[in-house]
Amino acid sequence: SKVLYPPDHQQAGRELRLKQQYFFVTATLQDVLRRFLKFGPRAFRDLPQKVAIQLNDTHPVLGIPEMMRILIDENDLGWDEAWDLTQRVFGYTNHTVQPEALERWSVDLFRRLLPRHFDIVEEIDRRFRAQASALGDWDLVRRTAPGALVLVDAVQGAAWLDMAVHGAGADLMAISAHKFGGPQGVGALVVREGPVLEAMLFGGGQERQRRSGTQNVAGIVAMAAALRVTIDQRADDRSRVEALRDRLVDALVTAVPGCHETVPRPCKVAGNAHVCVEGVESESLLVLLDDGGVYASAGSACASGAIHTSPVLQAMGVDPGRAAGSLRLTLGPSTTDDDVDLALRVVPAAVAQLRS
Repeated sequence: SKVLYPPDHQQAGRELRLKQQYFFVTATLQDVLRRFLKFGPRAFRDLPQKVAIQLNDTHPVLGIPEMMRILIDENDLGWDEAWDLTQRVFGYTNHTVQPEALERWSVDLFRRLLPRHFDIVEEIDRRFRAQASALGDWDLVRRTAPGALVLVDAVQGAAWLDMAVHGAGADLMAISAHKFGGPQGVGALVVREGPVLEAMLFGGGQERQRRSGTQNVAGIVAMAAALRVTIDQRADDRSRVEALRDRLVDALVTAVPGCHETVPRPCKVAGNAHVCVEGVESESLLVLLDDGGVYASAGSACASGAIHTSPVLQAMGVDPGRAAGSLRLTLGPSTTDDDVDLALRVVPAAVAQLRS
């Protein structure tokens, strides 16, 4: 414990950091519970009235399985009672999405050093997944954060999904015309009755006092027309593009050793093909693809020029080494078999060149 946050770029450093974090967590919790119990007999049901623990990033989250271990293994509480107390004692604030605050441990390391805690984490995950499946997405959100407003960024979804269904529980929804064949620079924010929007531009009072200024009527009409065409053709476009995407991804995974599809196909829209390629860096790969006439991205649509590992991939649990070779290829209604054939010639050749 002489060095706080030892370097974790090597296995020994990662192991030391995990040991160090557990040492501080268990020492803190044991001292907290000792203080709680030292003033005479107390029922653990009173614990949330006397103890509140706030976690400000992922470094001390071992406190949650450690509290469960202490309550169950050392004090003979049942799972349900221990989990109820733990939930009411702990609070969590995710103050940043930077990698250093979204710490993750490999399953092998965690299971080897903390086998009992690994069992507890697996059980927490199993029960949460069962609860989420029973509740449904929107009910889960409302139950978890009852006072929150839900914004659905449907920019990538409007071309492929019926957002009236998929966004039914949202308070606000944003779409952008250029994603479904409309003009650039035009979009819409759909607001359910209830949320109050504060104006950022003042003047003539247009948009019900929300945004003053002359409206791009031609662009708005064009967006509506493009959306109508998209809705009318959506089923046919989705079926055709899904087939192209599946052919592209299947061939890449077969042709490129160490190429892995990132997301299960039922969980993504038809036009999204995302893989991670081991042994290459995304930025170098993109340069070669661009030279070959294939235009791709290494990150999300909002961070296509990012040179750091995508925080989204990190949050999904993708191994950092694998995520360094992230590659996103987007298909649309205008994509053809010839486009897929071109990608299947250029991508494997580019990967082979980088690995050589």
